[in-house]
Amino acid sequence: MNGKAVITLPKGGQFVTREISFTFSKDRGRENNAINLYPEITYQSLDGFGGSATEAAGYVLSQLDDARREEALRAYFGRDGLRYSWLRVPVDSCDFSLSSYCAVTDPNDREFQTFSLKRDLQYIVPLLRQAQALSDTPLSLMLSPWSLNQAVVGLLSVAYLTGTWSSPKAGVMTTRYDRGPVMIFFTGVMLLGLLLTLFSPLWVIFPGMLLFSAGFFAAHSVASSWIGPRARRARGQASSLYLFSYYLGSSVAGTLGGVFWHKYGWNGVGGFIALLLVGALLTGYTLHKRLR
Repeated sequence: MNGKAVITLPKGGQFVTREISFTFSKDRGRENNAINLYPEITYQSLDGFGGSATEAAGYVLSQLDDARREEALRAYFGRDGLRYSWLRVPVDSCDFSLSSYCAVTDPNDREFQTFSLKRDLQYIVPLLRQAQALSDTPLSLMLSPWSLNQAVVGLLSVAYLTGTWSSPKAGVMTTRYDRGPVMIFFTGVMLLGLLLTLFSPLWVIFPGMLLFSAGFFAAHSVASSWIGPRARRARGQASSLYLFSYYLGSSVAGTLGGVFWHKYGWNGVGGFIALLLVGALLTGYTLHKRLR
């Protein structure tokens, strides 16, 4: 099996591209500094490759003459180009827009009476039409419902800060209500937060993230503190076994979550996690009942 690597490097203000040809040999047991191909092992299928059709991209292409614009688009969508078949299209402005704008101009319009794609008709829609004309396959469009820039996406990680409040709070609650009820309660908080993430509005999803994060850190702290009192001997080994199971479970569940995501999207992942949480609720209830 032969292959070809394409390397593009900047040189003297221009990009220079060179190709390197190589040949795959039989497996010699090497894993480092090598690319191993196993044709008999298959995983997910590829629906195609693509990019993002933004206002900035459409504007830049509109500034080219017809021949240059067709050459650029053919390099991405043409038979002899990259053959893009997927495009992500933002609904509102994004970090690659000429300015900020919304498809719904009235923030109080809950009936979408002011919804309009007039802004997209200037640069994005012409880009899509020209790309489709040059492609030999139908283009698939992925809707970007929120069009958040990277700074806002990064701020979503503040949800983890809820754990700094919920973990010590759970510790205080265990002295009053015992570990079983506290673990069940915060697992229920996780389940509630998960259900909120299944809705579309971002103002509903983010509180769901906060609840899920708070519930997770609290339930985890209660479960880990339960190991010592439950273990009658070899408490150190019991704690190690708990951590081993914790990371093993996260690895297995994380892998299965990817399968659910590929087949059913976020709703599938949510359903999978909900089943795990229901199992955690039953486990917590059983342990609490045995100790009563």
